[in-house]
Amino acid sequence: MHCPLSALYDGVMRPIVISFLFLIVLLPGVAGGSQCESISDSDDRHMCRAVSTGKTLYCESIRDSDKRHYCRGVVGGRPIFCESIRDEGTRKTCRRESNR
Repeated sequence: MHCPLSALYDGVMRPIVISFLFLIVLLPGVAGGSQCESISDSDDRHMCRAVSTGKTLYCESIRDSDKRHYCRGVVGGRPIFCESIRDEGTRKTCRRESNR
């Protein structure tokens, strides 16, 4: 049996629902990371967003692998990511910061 409302959902409501979900999930992060917009380096800007919002989603946009692993370790509180960092000093800092 076909529900007549499914066509309405697929044609009209789906984009609206997706837009609301986008706003609910990402808008608080964008608002919380607004001070980061003035940072010119994209990796540093994404790091700032991740740290200020506490969302590892922003870590995935970081191109430099050491910075990305650092972000995942510190913001996500998962020191296992620190082990992939090549620079020993950064690795130690990541371990220390991720255990807080």
